[in-house]
Amino acid sequence: LRHLRGQQESLQMQRGRLCLAVLLLFNGLRAPLPTSADLPLHFFVALEGKEVLQERETLPPPTVALPDGVYSMGFVPLFHTMATETSARTAPFTAGAFRIGIPQAMIERAALRDVLIDRRIPSAHRWREGSLLVLFTAAVAQESQRPGLAWHTQLGWMSQDHHGFASLICVFRFLTGLEFVSLWHGRQRGAAKTTLGDFLPFIVGSGSKA
Repeated sequence: LRHLRGQQESLQMQRGRLCLAVLLLFNGLRAPLPTSADLPLHFFVALEGKEVLQERETLPPPTVALPDGVYSMGFVPLFHTMATETSARTAPFTAGAFRIGIPQAMIERAALRDVLIDRRIPSAHRWREGSLLVLFTAAVAQESQRPGLAWHTQLGWMSQDHHGFASLICVFRFLTGLEFVSLWHGRQRGAAKTTLGDFLPFIVGSGSKA
């Protein structure tokens, strides 16, 4: 993450951090995901090398099953195998849905700082692109694991956080917009004159220094 060899790899790392934030949000919401869904492989891993890039221009992009992609990001797919009133317990490979489990070490402060802080310039450390979104979703994941929180039903099924869904999604979309504005701001010539008030006009009259 600290020694990128080119712009293409840098873009892939930025996309990886945004995908990490999405998975952390799903973890915090305890949202069920389909096991049969396939997504592009580059959502989860960085595809390196000129040969890979050339093949991608002529061949369909490689895909991966959603549980495998989640696993490749360091998370743990928790398959729905519990028995119900109408069916017996099922094997993991026949489960129709799963939830995202997360190793506690991934959301510890030291681990997050190591991944999100750019230290290439020793005297000027800075947050990497996507850090705001990852920090928010990591906080959501930590909050969902508070002791005493009712996170499962009487039958043992994990219960989705329906009450926090709308508010968390709204904040997530807003912060995603800010991340994309930051990416645009860093790549446009003359963008130094652009302020946050140009994108959020309603804050101009609030007395803040936008």
